[in-house]
Amino acid sequence: MTEIYNKFIQDSKIKSADTNHRKIIGYNIGKYDSAVKLGKLQYSDIELAKRNAAYLKNKVIGDLEKFLIEFEVNFEKNGGKVIWAEDAEEALKQITEIIKRSGADYVVKSKTMITEEIGLNEHLGKNEIESIETDLGEYIVQLAGEQPYHIVTPAMHKTKEEVAELFQSKFGLPSNSTPEQITAFVRNKLRDKFYNAKVGITGANFLVADTGSVCLTENEGNALMSVSFPEIHIVVAGIEKVIPSIDNLDTFWPLLATHGTGQKITAYNSIISGPKRENEYDGPSEMFVILLDNGRSEVLSRKHQRAALTCIRCGACLNACPVYKTIGGHAYGTTYSGPIGSVITPWMKGLDEYKHLSFASSLCGSCTEVCPVKINLHELLLYNRNDSVKEGYYTVFDNLSMWSWKKMMLNRKWMDFGKAGFKNFLLKNIVGNIWGSKRQLPEVTEKNFKQLWEERREGKVKTRASYKGTVPEGIRREYAESGEVVAAYTFKNGIMIAEGIVDDEGMRDGPWKEFYENGQLRSEGVYRNGNRIGKWRFYHANSSLEQEGSYNNQGNTDGLWKWYYEDGLLLREENFLNGNSEGIFTEFDEKGNVIIQGEYVDGLEEGLWKYQHGDHREEGIYRGGMRNGEWKYYYDDGQLSFQGSFIDDNPNGRHIWYWPNGKKKDEGEYLMGMKNNDWVQYNNDGTVFMVISYQNGVEKKYDGIRIKPEFTE
Repeated sequence: MTEIYNKFIQDSKIKSADTNHRKIIGYNIGKYDSAVKLGKLQYSDIELAKRNAAYLKNKVIGDLEKFLIEFEVNFEKNGGKVIWAEDAEEALKQITEIIKRSGADYVVKSKTMITEEIGLNEHLGKNEIESIETDLGEYIVQLAGEQPYHIVTPAMHKTKEEVAELFQSKFGLPSNSTPEQITAFVRNKLRDKFYNAKVGITGANFLVADTGSVCLTENEGNALMSVSFPEIHIVVAGIEKVIPSIDNLDTFWPLLATHGTGQKITAYNSIISGPKRENEYDGPSEMFVILLDNGRSEVLSRKHQRAALTCIRCGACLNACPVYKTIGGHAYGTTYSGPIGSVITPWMKGLDEYKHLSFASSLCGSCTEVCPVKINLHELLLYNRNDSVKEGYYTVFDNLSMWSWKKMMLNRKWMDFGKAGFKNFLLKNIVGNIWGSKRQLPEVTEKNFKQLWEERREGKVKTRASYKGTVPEGIRREYAESGEVVAAYTFKNGIMIAEGIVDDEGMRDGPWKEFYENGQLRSEGVYRNGNRIGKWRFYHANSSLEQEGSYNNQGNTDGLWKWYYEDGLLLREENFLNGNSEGIFTEFDEKGNVIIQGEYVDGLEEGLWKYQHGDHREEGIYRGGMRNGEWKYYYDDGQLSFQGSFIDDNPNGRHIWYWPNGKKKDEGEYLMGMKNNDWVQYNNDGTVFMVISYQNGVEKKYDGIRIKPEFTE
C-alpha cells in the first residue's frame, strides 16, 4: 500500500466520523440542491440541452488537435500569444518568465482550479512573487493555508462563524462579523491590489475555436477586474476546454450556471478575444494563453475514460456523490475530488498511486444522473478498476481473496459449509477488518434461504394465527421446524394489511410491506430490530407515490424526504438529520409553484423564509425558530402590505401597514410586543383617520375621528 493510499484511508476515517463536518456539508449541499431544482425550471426539455452539450463536447474530444489549432490561429490573429505546455513544470516556467519580465512583485488571480493543479501559488512564493486570490472563497482558504474543498465552492466546509474567527485572527475583525461585513472588508482590501496590478491570471471556462476567444463565468466580478486593470493577462487552460463556436455558448453557459449554482445564468460572463486594440482603453496590452496538457493526453488515449474530458467543471457530481458528502473534498488528496476527480486523477497523476480513488465509490450512479454533459461517470470508475487489475496494480491478498470468493460462490457445497456461528466469525474477523470498524455487517441466520425454501415446500413450516370467527384477525406467524419465526402477516377483518420478515422473537426485522384495507400497497421498506431503516416509500390510496425518504439505523428520518400530491406533482421537500429538520425546506402548490421556502438548523427555522398564501406572500428572518429581524407582507400584485421587525417573535420597533394603492394604512411603534407612543390610522387617500397614544401597551390618549372613513379595500 502506498503512502498516498494510507493517508486517504486515514483522512477518510476521520472525516466520516466527524458529525459536525457532515452537518455543515449536508446543510450547504441541501441549499445547493434546492437552488438547482429551481434553476432547472428554466428548461422546457433539459435532457435535450444536455444531449446537445454532450454531442458538442464529444465532437471536440474526437478531433481535439483540429479545434486547438483553430483556436490558436484565431487567437493569435486577435493579437494574443498561445504557449503550449506539456506539464506543470513547463507551464510554471513560462508564467514565471512573463511575470519577471513585467517587473511585477505580485499578481491578482481569479478562481481557477488548473493553477491549483500545477501549484502556482507555492511556486510564485518561492520566486518572491505574491499571488493574491481574489475570489472570496479562494481568498478564505488561502488565508487558512488550505486547498480548495470543492471545485465550485472552495470554502464549503467552513461555517460563517469559522470564517469570522479566521478574519479576527488575521486582521483583527470582530469575531461576530457578518458575511456582509467580511465581504466589504475584502472588497476594500483588494481594490488597490486590482488597480495597481501589473499581471492578472485567470483560468478559462471555455476556449472558443472559431473566434479565438477566452470565456469566463463568475458571480463576483473579480475575474473581470483581474483582466481589466493589469497590463498583462495570463490565461491557464486545459487543452480540453475548447468548444467549436461562439454560437455554442447559449448551450453551455446556462447549463454550467444551473448545475453549478442553481442560477439561470451567472452574474458576469465575459468573452475576451485578445489584448486591447488601438483606441481601446480597457484591457491588457499583452495576453497569453497557456494550453496545458499535464496528463490529459493520457486520459484522451483511453478508449472509454476519454469521455471525462468533456467535463465542464460544474461540480454537480460532487454534490450528488454519497462518498464526497461523507469524507469531503480534502480527503481525496487531489485537486479534482469527487467522481470526476476519481476518474481522471489516476491517469493524470499515475494509476499506481491513485487507483484507490476509483474504488472509493458506491457506484450508485447519482453522478451520471446529474451530469450536464451526460458522462457515464460510474461506468468510467469501473473501467478504471478493470484497467488497474489488467496493469497488475493489485496485491497477492487481492488476488487470493477474489479467487477464493469466486470458488466459493460457484460451488453450492462450499456456500453451505459451516454453521452460522462459524460464518459470522469469519465475517467479523476477516471481512469486518477489511471493511472497517464503522461498517455494520449483517449476521448469517441459522438456516439459509435454500433450507427455508425446502422446509416450506415440504410442509415443515407451521403456522400460528388468530381468527375472528373463520376470518383471520391480527398477526399470523410462520415457524420453521426448529421453532424459528420466518415470516409474519397482519390481518384486519380478513384482509392482509402487512407482511414481512421477523426475528425469532417476533420483532420486525427485514423487508416489509403494508397495505390499505382494499389490498392496495400503502408502504414498503426494511425494518431492523423493530425500527424502520434505509429507503422507505409510502403510497396514496390511488397507488401514486405519497412520500419517500430514508431512516437511519436508529429509526429516525435522515436525509432528503419528498412528499407528492395524488397526481404525482411534488408537494414538499424536507431534509432531516437524525430525526430533526435540517437544511432547505420547500413546499409547492398543486401547480408546482413554490409556496414555502426556508431552512432549518437543529430542527428550528433559521434565516430567510418565504411564504405564498393565496393572494398574498410574506418573507422574513428566523433565528432559533422565532421571528427575529425584518418581516414583509405583500399583496398578490407585489405591492407591500406590511413591514416590521421582531425579536423572539415579539413585535419590536416601527410597524407599518399599507393599502393596496401603496399608501399607509396603520403605523406605530412596538417595544417587545407592547404598543408605545403614537399609533396612526389612515384613510386610503393618505389622510389621517385617528391617532391613539400608548405606553407599554396601555392606551393613554385618543384624538377621535378626524375624517369620516369612506373607503373600500
